[in-house]
Amino acid sequence: MKRLLKSLLILCVMAAGAFICVKAFDNKEPDEIEGETTPSIEETERKFAENVLRHMTLEQKVGQMIIIRNEYTEMTPEYEAEISEIQPGGYVLFSQNITTLSETKQLIDNTREKIESASPVTIENGETVKLPAIMSIDQEGGLVQRLQSISDYPPEYVPPIAEIGASGSIDLAYETGRLLAEECLSVGLNLDFAPVADIFSNPENTVIGNRAFGTDKYTVATMSTTLAKGMSDAGVVPVFKHFPGHGDTFADSHQSLPVVTKTLDELLQNELYPFQKAIDSGAEMIMVAHIALPNVTYDYTPASLSPTLINGVLKKQLKFDGLVITDGLDMGALTNSYSNDEIAIKAVEAGADLLLTPLSPIEAKNAILAAISDGSISEERINESVLKILEFKFKRLKPTSEEQ
Repeated sequence: MKRLLKSLLILCVMAAGAFICVKAFDNKEPDEIEGETTPSIEETERKFAENVLRHMTLEQKVGQMIIIRNEYTEMTPEYEAEISEIQPGGYVLFSQNITTLSETKQLIDNTREKIESASPVTIENGETVKLPAIMSIDQEGGLVQRLQSISDYPPEYVPPIAEIGASGSIDLAYETGRLLAEECLSVGLNLDFAPVADIFSNPENTVIGNRAFGTDKYTVATMSTTLAKGMSDAGVVPVFKHFPGHGDTFADSHQSLPVVTKTLDELLQNELYPFQKAIDSGAEMIMVAHIALPNVTYDYTPASLSPTLINGVLKKQLKFDGLVITDGLDMGALTNSYSNDEIAIKAVEAGADLLLTPLSPIEAKNAILAAISDGSISEERINESVLKILEFKFKRLKPTSEEQ
């Protein structure tokens, strides 16, 4: 907008002199200036997303809300058939998918191309838009950096982020974010489930430990937002995790449901502080954990399935308007107590926009479609999430079309 205003000023000076031009701008917002009709980039992206949404089938919409994983190391007919049936919004790479550098890049490229070809949307004038795929990974540093599994040319090892937090250097945090992003980009990934915004406040915690920047909210908030900025500046989307805070837990949510007994006021004073700062800094995506908070929800519903925590606390109280993604829906904290169908439906009802790795993606998709059919979930609720997903993709991942 600054560049646009500068151009308008030059035109005013040429046409009528500097004094008249200055007077014409008095007490007016940029879009009130006579002759100003160019929509903002955000408005253009939103209108394009709305247009695409109008032309999508319900099956395509629900598919966009699902991020898949698998056990494959190469594209196979079975893998292609799965993608075609699910029509997912994206993919997450794990260590078991990784072999050599060239084979891993080939798998990622083939997966992205197949996902983007599985759900094309035909809009006006016969133009076919391929929806960009979210291609993601857990690449935090320390113990969690999947790309270290590359057998021949693994990327540079990044130390645990607790060491970065202990250094007190925001420059180091920023450069670490850039390095992690460059590692992701080198194999074709565009989103990283990092940084960890948890506060390591329980020494007996077996899940977080040195994955956290530190034991105080100020260090965690400053370092996580700085690392995220470095990552974003380098071209990879960061995801803050694990809302509402996994640092004061005993159980590992991969196996069982952790319980945090703090009240909402206590969480606001500590665990939620880094997430609020992330939101204030422009966070685009936040991951919600499988943690029960009985003194907030008054039951043992995991945060990832809780309308109180997603719609109530995260969206309304903390004013987060970005994308909400669940932690992996195939984790024991959920599957021990809920069916695959229940997990998918409850996550959508709670306000999640993206469902990460349901145990059976096609069953999850069909369960959501059935819930829409019987009126349990409205199509308006689906449209709300899918519009956000499309806007995000067209802004950050860029659309492609067959005419380009």
